[in-house]
Amino acid sequence: MSDHTPTKIRAGCGDIKEGCRLRTPWAFCEEVDMAKITDVESISVSSQLLPVVSPEMPSPDRLMVVVDYGDAYRTTIIMNALYDLVREALGGLLPAAPTLSGWQHLTTSLYGMGSSAWVSAVHGKVERLEIRDVALGCEPGPEAFWLFGTADFHGTWTASPEVNGALVQSAAKATLDGTPGRPGFIAPAGDAWSESLIPLKGMACVGKRLGGPGHLGLAAFDSSVALDLDRVYHTIAALFYGEVFTWRDFLEGWEMLFRGAVLSVDIRTVSYSLALVRSEAAYQEAMAPYSKLMAYRHKQEVHNPALAAHALRASP
Repeated sequence: MSDHTPTKIRAGCGDIKEGCRLRTPWAFCEEVDMAKITDVESISVSSQLLPVVSPEMPSPDRLMVVVDYGDAYRTTIIMNALYDLVREALGGLLPAAPTLSGWQHLTTSLYGMGSSAWVSAVHGKVERLEIRDVALGCEPGPEAFWLFGTADFHGTWTASPEVNGALVQSAAKATLDGTPGRPGFIAPAGDAWSESLIPLKGMACVGKRLGGPGHLGLAAFDSSVALDLDRVYHTIAALFYGEVFTWRDFLEGWEMLFRGAVLSVDIRTVSYSLALVRSEAAYQEAMAPYSKLMAYRHKQEVHNPALAAHALRASP
């Protein structure tokens, strides 16, 4: 966000411009005494990438932490630097026939050698934001209450023309005291991989049914981006259409596909929130933005041959 200081974390909802991040229709956010988050002073927030400040309460039943990561959540992968390491590690194996298990053994060995370029690409960036010690005030009634947690990601996804951005793997998930949410995602939001710079979207969400007042010990939001080594192998192997090839051929395929290639994922802003909802209907309404984004993501995979091919090769 251009109007924020890099690496600063802003807690609270603030003025959110249209298009900067997902507008969640909190139809249930009017102040209601029977459902609220209490003892705000006891709540703590921690981030693996940045120091954080206390969260803000835009309403008694909702807590928000909006994190502006600056450059702290950026992953850049330079394929030429990795090629040199692979070629050196193969040594006398060049005449042998590659296999996926052999590739996995090789890449594990390279990771163990501690090369900064390799470790940086394979490990990527990992974030874990934790919200602890949230007191929940819910008066018993005819309808159950739900606690709903979300993480909403925005940034940019860059791939040079020489390489497909689907080689980057990403993950996002949310849990409430060990209760897992639905599978989340972080992905490019553009319809064409030919663009060098496209927006990034992502979301993780989780819901938990409450019977009455309680205490949430931990809301955890985990996310990561890194190079997908298995997809690198499958992409190169696909050049040979099932024919027998050697590690020397594999390296030649790497040069042809990835020479000068650079991949970059820059997660700029993530909005984390916890909200109390008064009924299952309200919970399903809160889930609507997530469902829309998942449908969009599925449509992308179906209509994008590159993404669909990579997903097929990566599946068991």
